[in-house]
Amino acid sequence: MDEHDGRLRLWDPHTGKARGEIKTHARAWFGRFALTPDGKALLIVQTATGKIFRVDPDTGVATTVDLGGYVRFEGKLDHRVRVLAAMVVAREFDCMYVWGAQTGQARKQKVPESTITAIRERHSRGLPPEDAQIVDFTRDLINKHRVSDEVMSALQKRFGNYQLVELTGTIGYYSLLAMTANATELEPAEHMEVLKT
Repeated sequence: MDEHDGRLRLWDPHTGKARGEIKTHARAWFGRFALTPDGKALLIVQTATGKIFRVDPDTGVATTVDLGGYVRFEGKLDHRVRVLAAMVVAREFDCMYVWGAQTGQARKQKVPESTITAIRERHSRGLPPEDAQIVDFTRDLINKHRVSDEVMSALQKRFGNYQLVELTGTIGYYSLLAMTANATELEPAEHMEVLKT
């Protein structure tokens, strides 16, 4: 990939030939980029705005990625894992709205009541090991802002790099949502479980 005259040219690493280009109206300052997991498109972060674009290398057409929609509905990460992470985020931020929505989703995903209770009570005793791994990772990332090399290695082995990034993005997304809901004092709907803080 190289930038020249307001155009971002996309090169095929296998053939060494141009596959397409993105026409930009101003110097866009594109930063990091990577192929999508299926290798059919390019993901580019525009450093000036933080926006993520999905680029079709054959046409050069760039579309903005709806990160929230992707994290919640389209990613490859198992929905049950997303729900566990979201519940932990809700509990760590004492966010009633996210907790109410996610406990309902957890029950639909057949998450045991004992797991929901452990998250509510801020412990991981008695959780199945695969659930405890998600709960502890989420808590460490939120509260310690870091995780150990051992934890990262185990998660990479379980999920692979791509889904591990999705898991981390899920935690970040629900943290943003929880802070916004808390700042605006958004209450859970009447039929949702109320988190006692």
